[in-house]
Amino acid sequence: MKRLNLIILSAILLSVISCGKSKNFPSTPDLTFKGISPSEVRASDSVQIVCGFRDAEGDIQDSIFYKASNNNVFAPYAIPNFPAQRNMEGNIILVLERDLDFSTPVGGAAADTLSFDVYLKDRAGHISDTVRTTKVVVFGS
Repeated sequence: MKRLNLIILSAILLSVISCGKSKNFPSTPDLTFKGISPSEVRASDSVQIVCGFRDAEGDIQDSIFYKASNNNVFAPYAIPNFPAQRNMEGNIILVLERDLDFSTPVGGAAADTLSFDVYLKDRAGHISDTVRTTKVVVFGS
């Protein structure tokens, strides 16, 4: 009887532990900046930003938001719909088109340096910290 009680108690404890949220994966999405390319943006170039994410519920399919340092407004960037899974981690790649997703130097400037701020919002409304990319040089037209 003691052995059966120990097995039942172990099974209940294992169920509670496995159903709980992992300490390594937060409910609020964790976003990290991994890279940006190219470092110099010319007339027909796009910018590729790579961010890593971790999320306990895996419900990050809402949107990721970005803004260039010469802009005051965040713009949404749609994330493709994919199945959520617990303790999800991976990379999100934003491809931003020059003159469409961010502006170029104005007033005859030959070049400008820009960085981008990025944050992630999950379906539950949790918002990650905002990460900042390294700077890129954007050349005039």
